[in-house]
Amino acid sequence: MKSIKRMADQMREELDGAKEYAILATELKSESPSAAQMYAKMAQDELGHANLIHAEAVKEIEKQQVIKEPPEIMKELWSIEHRYFMEHAAATKAMLELYAK
Repeated sequence: MKSIKRMADQMREELDGAKEYAILATELKSESPSAAQMYAKMAQDELGHANLIHAEAVKEIEKQQVIKEPPEIMKELWSIEHRYFMEHAAATKAMLELYAK
């Protein structure tokens, strides 16, 4: 389960980076369109990384559940991480949609 904890930490890092880049893209859209476009692309890349890590973590969890049911605390911790992922990914996508308008 240490690998899942590591993946959860990595997901957060990728999402935080994506959010930061999306904010910069939106802020720089009129002032520096080229830089804004670069940051938007970087935000999309970071979201892609977060999605890949999330998918792999889900596979690991499913694999573990076949072997042995995880303790309730681990299920709750993953629920928190999954919620964080869903909320922050959606917020970043919304920012990128604002940038695209």
